[in-house]
Order: sequence, then C-alpha cells, then structure tokens
Amino acid sequence: HIPMEFTKKLQTQYKLSTNSIALLKEQIQLISFDRKEIVIREGQRNDYTYFVESGSIRTYVNRKDKQVTLSFAFEGDLATNLGPANTLTSKLTIETLEPTTLVRISHTHLEQLFQQSLEIANWGRKLMEKILL
Repeated sequence: HIPMEFTKKLQTQYKLSTNSIALLKEQIQLISFDRKEIVIREGQRNDYTYFVESGSIRTYVNRKDKQVTLSFAFEGDLATNLGPANTLTSKLTIETLEPTTLVRISHTHLEQLFQQSLEIANWGRKLMEKILL
C-alpha cells in the first residue's frame, strides 16, 4: 500500500493525479528504522531517493572529527542527499532521530518514471527547486 503522509503530500502540495500516484506506488518500498539508526553513511553507495513517512531524520557530514548537521526532515519531507547525477556515492550521512519509517524509490525507477510521465518529471523538478532554492 502507498503510505498516507506520502500520498497526502503528493496530492496536496504537488497536485499529482491519481494516475501518477499509482505509477509511483508500483515502485516504492517502506523501510523502518529505530532511533539513532544510520540509513545511509557518507561515502556509501546510495541507489535510492528517500521520503519521510513518519518520524524524523537529520543529515550530516563528518569534518575534522565533528558531525556537521546540514538539515532535518520530517513527515512528508524529502530525506535524501544530492551529489553529481552520475555518481551513486552518498555525500552525507542520514540518521534517524526517532523511530522512523521511510518511503524509498530507486534512482533507476525514478528516472524511468521521469521519462514515462511528464507530470512525474515536473514533480521531480519541483522537488529539486525546493531543495536548491
């Protein structure tokens, strides 16, 4: 089943149609973590884009033996990192702050959906604008 927070965000904030949501639903997975668990570590291969269904996460980098927090994400937020498009190596660490459920979709499937659906491609562009602006 497609998660409720994720579905609400797709419908209300991004105005995705039922058809586009159904396409996404076919490709997503739910994964759960305990408090203070590492989802992905800086330098690790990362094949997925993550969204927070419930709970919260923080992203950070290690610099000179210190953790430098870059961002926090909460229910319905994008919880992933950005690196060069041609690399799958994580540029930061994602850690849960409490018991957390994430929605994940592989970069490969997301790219296929971007090519298959103009609406989903525009949604992806809006996500990037939100992160970058």
